[in-house]
Amino acid sequence: MDEKNWNEKKQCIGTGDKYAHDKNLIIENILSRINNVFVKYRLRDRTLTRNVFLRAYHRSTDYDTFFDFITDYRKKISARIEFATIASHSSAIKKLKEHNPNLIFEDITEDWLNGYFSYLKKNSVIMIIRHIKIYRL
Repeated sequence: MDEKNWNEKKQCIGTGDKYAHDKNLIIENILSRINNVFVKYRLRDRTLTRNVFLRAYHRSTDYDTFFDFITDYRKKISARIEFATIASHSSAIKKLKEHNPNLIFEDITEDWLNGYFSYLKKNSVIMIIRHIKIYRL
């Protein structure tokens, strides 16, 4: 882009550039993604460091929740695994959904895991291990 086409006041590329409309859409998209990361972390009252921001900004937004990812992943692997394994996965995922139905990847922290372990304490140690082992997909 030629500097002479930059509109400082409007913070966009002026009409003198042949591809101004497309370039401005790209700029708007980038600014929107940046804003989404800031808002998400502010609403969750989470600290946003440079590294955390970059990781969140570059993360694919293909999945709204952890469960959307799991559903897609299970479809991809279902032909390669036994029915009993699928049933075991379903049971573990059901427990996880009961604990946190809107779980997103950013929520899975050490503190969150400790809370989930406490939630599972009504189960035996073997059952807790089985549930956690399944999530290593």
